[in-house]
Amino acid sequence: MKNDWKAWFPPRIMENGVDDYESGAVIDLKTTDGGYEAIVLGSREYHVEIEINGEDISGMYCDCAYADDGSFCRHMAAVLCEIENQEGSTEETAREIGACTLAQAISALPEAYVRGLLIDLAHQDEKLEAKLIHEYEVQCRQRRQEGIRREVRRIRKCYAEMDEIAEHVRGENYVETMKRLLRMHTEMLLERGDHLSAFELVCAVFVQGGNQELSEKESHKLAQACSACWEKIAAQGGSGMRTIMKRWMSEHGSDGTVNPLFEIYAGKFMSKLDEKSVEDRGAL
Repeated sequence: MKNDWKAWFPPRIMENGVDDYESGAVIDLKTTDGGYEAIVLGSREYHVEIEINGEDISGMYCDCAYADDGSFCRHMAAVLCEIENQEGSTEETAREIGACTLAQAISALPEAYVRGLLIDLAHQDEKLEAKLIHEYEVQCRQRRQEGIRREVRRIRKCYAEMDEIAEHVRGENYVETMKRLLRMHTEMLLERGDHLSAFELVCAVFVQGGNQELSEKESHKLAQACSACWEKIAAQGGSGMRTIMKRWMSEHGSDGTVNPLFEIYAGKFMSKLDEKSVEDRGAL
């Protein structure tokens, strides 16, 4: 893309868009006849379309409220960051292949031979071995996180389409299903020591639940379940994990991401984190 598109966004909107991109909120990026389309995860799924004419951006669309009047939103900025990254990676790869015969040689070798050679080299180099294992663990974590996000979206869609069921019954079923999902996946992730994925799961359920039309009773039940999971994660994850949790709470706990009742629970948990931070400093 040749346009200086970053100048089109107000600084704060651009900053939020970069945060969304860097957090992996842009999913399902696809090319279309007219450009690109993608989904950006937030308090809900936002659908974004980018129209390209030649190498120039000719139009942008998002179904969020901010873009209703034609303004350029954070979700558009996030998708443009993702497009720019993918285009840059493609160009860099093309240059490397064109200039490096090593890449051509490796691509021509049988996969089984390359894998065997890499294993032999890793056994001889502790840093390479550690790097490969780390990369494998990162990819496993990313696959688990995406699987959990798909499950959360599936549950929301399932109960949103149950129009024939009475509203209070649908709400109770939704909350109990979410609570079961929290119990099952959170315990599994904590046993693996994957505190970050556990926290992201609870936050996803918290944000989705905080935007559902639930009764006050059911809202309390789900918010309490999320808070209980947060406390487990904070206790097991240590001070580093608590710092990450505080950052999320300060950014999203009272900014309208969820309804006021859920914000109360986020505020109470933030207070507990503050108290623990004081204890941590006192222990040093």
